[in-house]
Amino acid sequence: GVDPLYNRPIIQKTTLCTCREHEFLLEDCTTPNMRCAGGGLVPLEQLVPDLLIAHVDERHIIDESDLIIEENPRSMLGEGAFGSVYRAKYKNRNVAVKIFRKQIELDPRIHLEQEVRLLAKLRHPSVIDLVGVCCGSRYIAVLELAPLGSLNMIFRRGKRLSRGIQHLIAMQVADGLRFLHHHTIVYRDLKPHNILIFSLAAGSLINAKISDFGSSRYATPCGFIAPEGTPGYRAPEVARGDVVYNEKADIFSLGMLLYELATEGKQPFSDLKFRSEFDEAVITGRPIDPIVVANASPWPDMQDLVDHMLVSEPDQRPTADQVYQRLSDPEFICLKQDIAVCKGQAVECMATRYFLDHGVSKMEVWVGSGTSDWTDKKINNEKSTHTSQLSRVDLSSSKPKGCKGTILQDGRIISIAVVGENFILVGTQTGRLWVYDVAKSEFVHAMSKLKDAVLCLLHVESVDRVFAGIANGQLAVYSIDEFRNPPKATKIIDISGSVCCHDLPIMCLALMKQSKKLLCGVGHNVVVFQLGSPDMLPESHWSVASEAEPHKGLVSNIIVDKHGIWTSTKGSARIQLWNTKSQKLRAVVNCDSLPISETFENSTRGMRVVSMLIHNNILWVGTGGGHILLIDTRSSSLLMTMSRHKTAVRCLMTAELLQKDGKQISVMLSGGLGFVPRWSSSRECSSRDFGYVLVWESGIQKESEHLHEYNKRRQEWHLNHNTL
Repeated sequence: GVDPLYNRPIIQKTTLCTCREHEFLLEDCTTPNMRCAGGGLVPLEQLVPDLLIAHVDERHIIDESDLIIEENPRSMLGEGAFGSVYRAKYKNRNVAVKIFRKQIELDPRIHLEQEVRLLAKLRHPSVIDLVGVCCGSRYIAVLELAPLGSLNMIFRRGKRLSRGIQHLIAMQVADGLRFLHHHTIVYRDLKPHNILIFSLAAGSLINAKISDFGSSRYATPCGFIAPEGTPGYRAPEVARGDVVYNEKADIFSLGMLLYELATEGKQPFSDLKFRSEFDEAVITGRPIDPIVVANASPWPDMQDLVDHMLVSEPDQRPTADQVYQRLSDPEFICLKQDIAVCKGQAVECMATRYFLDHGVSKMEVWVGSGTSDWTDKKINNEKSTHTSQLSRVDLSSSKPKGCKGTILQDGRIISIAVVGENFILVGTQTGRLWVYDVAKSEFVHAMSKLKDAVLCLLHVESVDRVFAGIANGQLAVYSIDEFRNPPKATKIIDISGSVCCHDLPIMCLALMKQSKKLLCGVGHNVVVFQLGSPDMLPESHWSVASEAEPHKGLVSNIIVDKHGIWTSTKGSARIQLWNTKSQKLRAVVNCDSLPISETFENSTRGMRVVSMLIHNNILWVGTGGGHILLIDTRSSSLLMTMSRHKTAVRCLMTAELLQKDGKQISVMLSGGLGFVPRWSSSRECSSRDFGYVLVWESGIQKESEHLHEYNKRRQEWHLNHNTL
């Protein structure tokens, strides 16, 4: 309290003189040497060594006369409870100076000591650098200047941040926080206001740094109770004010910060106004809206991470190390969407439809699905009551619109093709080829029933034909006009009977565009047709069966690129590369012998090849265990692996997306049953029962290389600078 008669604190803070006969008021200790009542001079560092932070290196001690400070609104960078921050000059260097104001409650030197004690020892690319300290007539911390201000200022200015920059800022803040936690420092006030931005360039080593360590403390075994931090960012255990908390409170605050970062400044509880309301919201566990509700583009792994960081129970939150490791995974930035398609049905096949909508280019993904254990059972000789679904996914919009599905009561959909602007063809396991009219949003009719399941479809625009591979070894051929007016009979070519034994399935089709040849996977053979010939007789064929795996010879995938013809067979983990002209075997990739992480299921069945696709010299391989392998087509070496589907990756496809800025990017789509979130939450239980389409950045391998190079440069920074 304050003495009303003398207008001074009732309790005064003093320090004993070295002569042990006199005392000095702490507020009077402002000059380098204090005169004792006995007449002698006493160095200030002998009177108040703690407040003068005598442990700070001499190179950090600055004479205020070397500073050029203009204390006016134009130079002010910020203002807080304990002082003001101004732009200044120190020996021709632009700096920020934090001038601590004198208060009755707490001496400004204590604030200076609390902050500088940490900064004087910390050296990290994500922690603000201390330039020096002034301890003369007033108390000043001199810090490096962030040219772009705080992250909060970036939000307030409406500056658009690319997903790549958001990711870099998130990584660097998490890196700084894990550095603090490694050195038992609890930050206690993490928020966008305290994150300083140095660059918004993707190639910068340093984009963001943590600043303002006034609330930070070294952790103790007993934790903390004082409710530090800012309402709306502080954890529920901190907001309560009567329970012990530790460094996991910083994780909650980081989760709030990452939500704002991903939504470009949208606060989780933007409908609230008062500090007490913010605390009440987190204490009661009020859920926050998904980032897409705040008009942000989908970001599955960021949403998953934020949800994990904001759980009410501190021990269930990840550590700062775990947060940083998840952010450092290329999947984090390259998994663009996770789209639940249909409950209880695996995604079997996909096709893209490009079209104009009022002059605007758009793209849709059409998905065929069905249950995996379907059997052709009929009740009372009626059509099977088992259903499958044809779904439409709009990837043109920045906002996810989910799926719109049409039920088909004719067994499992296992093949699909887009024909023209408005027709979607789907082949079912019952042997029917259905025609869906996009304009009418309905199945208009089915073609004449075929003798067995329609395993694959291929539309060849150059000859205006659609080819359908049938499970009995026959190839059905259709002209486009036939889908408008179905003929009574369908042209059938019996490939299986002409090259090998009967009734072996045609599981895949591929096109050699330059030579206009059609490749058919028939049993254990690849059969070549010359397109345009009237009789459509096989031109050549060769067997892919190997002596090592004679029982795994059914050709299930064929891909053609400049290196040759790539094939895989059902149930096998082997991929074969054949010479295009000689049809001789050039190379073999054994997926079950690749150097894959121990966390992957690497049994023969788990690594069997189910789907394949080549994009930019990279072979994407979907396996039976839900893994996606990226293999360099030039060296056949494994580049990276992902495992985000619960079961087999049944289909892979590439698509072109038009972004908001008008740029066109390539994405990869994978389809299967179930999705694996990085955090084992309640969402995992629901996601395992749905068929999923995952949308990947096609340049994920380049992103992985960039992240590797980035981490290498950051490590070099550590080696070249002293740390705590």
